[in-house]
Amino acid sequence: MSPEHKWILDFGCGNGAQTILLPETSHVLAADIDRADLLRLQGVLRENKIRHILPLQFDGDRLPVRSQSIDMAISFEVLEHVADESTALQELYRVLKPGGQLILSVPNKWWIFETHGAYLPLLPWNRVPFF
Repeated sequence: MSPEHKWILDFGCGNGAQTILLPETSHVLAADIDRADLLRLQGVLRENKIRHILPLQFDGDRLPVRSQSIDMAISFEVLEHVADESTALQELYRVLKPGGQLILSVPNKWWIFETHGAYLPLLPWNRVPFF
């Protein structure tokens, strides 16, 4: 990651396992809808004296972030869990600065252990059908 990335948004950070790997030279907003995950992340940040990451709870629709204020947004294996992918992508576009970068990944439906298309009623995140 180049040094010009000063503000990074981790969209759907979960418990922050990947967030804490982001460089200390950046300011990181760790956004998620799950309060319990964010509280766990806060504990890890406090315990390890990590100060460049700010946990941020949001309602899943609109991020409490100024438009065009983020240099880079990342989102790993999250889009398949949101209610509306188009709305989520529009929101990421809204907060990115002109020329900002978006890095995201989604599951590979052909992976041998893929479960996103399986009928697993006990997993509330299982919403994206694969055909």
